[in-house]
Amino acid sequence: MGSVTLAPDGALAAKGFINSADGTRLAYRSWATSGAGVTFAVVHGLGEHSGRYQRFADGMARHGMATYAIDLRGHGESDGRRGHVDSWSQWVDDSAAFVNHVESQASGEVVPLGHSFGGVVMLSTVRSGRLAKARRFVLSSPALKLKVKVPAWKTLLGKIMA
Repeated sequence: MGSVTLAPDGALAAKGFINSADGTRLAYRSWATSGAGVTFAVVHGLGEHSGRYQRFADGMARHGMATYAIDLRGHGESDGRRGHVDSWSQWVDDSAAFVNHVESQASGEVVPLGHSFGGVVMLSTVRSGRLAKARRFVLSSPALKLKVKVPAWKTLLGKIMA
């Protein structure tokens, strides 16, 4: 665990690191709450980082719940080229390693939570069967479908350029 500070509401805010399956160093923040019966394991949206979940963590702490939030590879303080992965499975590996780490730290139930793009990562992680202890999960505004239809010429151009 790295630096530790006390959040305004008394929740302990700490930074730490874990390693993903391929050895990539992943940063996370935790806001521990003494005797928390529920701990959220948050996977952020695309281009975000764990620090953006401070207010969420503060709100959960007021209700006796703890929060951990990861910086996915290529985001925040985690290693990796900014916003890049070699394969989708790397983000699933990162998410699974993170939730399993949170489960090893928390005293109560751990509820995985994915927001926006992180909701898609979390859904893939849950579907992978690698979260043996998770009884439920939360998807917050998951990016499951594009709001607008992509024109056929753009789809074709994407296939040509790939």
